[in-house]
Amino acid sequence: MIGILVTSHGDYCHSLIKSGEMIAGKQENVVSIALEEDGIEAFSQKLTETLNDMVNRFDSVLILCDLKGGTPCNESLKYVLYNESKIKIIPGVNLPMYLEVVSSTGFVKDINELATIGHNAGIQSIEVLDI
Repeated sequence: MIGILVTSHGDYCHSLIKSGEMIAGKQENVVSIALEEDGIEAFSQKLTETLNDMVNRFDSVLILCDLKGGTPCNESLKYVLYNESKIKIIPGVNLPMYLEVVSSTGFVKDINELATIGHNAGIQSIEVLDI
């Protein structure tokens, strides 16, 4: 099974998962880590501990980050660079992307395929509605 880690600045990641639970139910393979006021070092330590655990428990891990170039994304990239693991990162997470990813983990076993599904869902969910 593929583990899902959602990271963000502040509570966005926790709220995203909570909103997702209203629609898709609780997901046993999902974890969230927020960059809080205690700083980057504390976030990085928690991220490393969590990813070490997830890499041991799951076949692979998909990290959904709030912002490309932000600390949660950059620290995730740093982890991947220093630890050869089956990890993919998608910045720019939104609720449709999250829902598509968690609903696909039951039948998609390949991390690259799941990353593509998530990426496409995120892009396809954004549009201008002309009235």
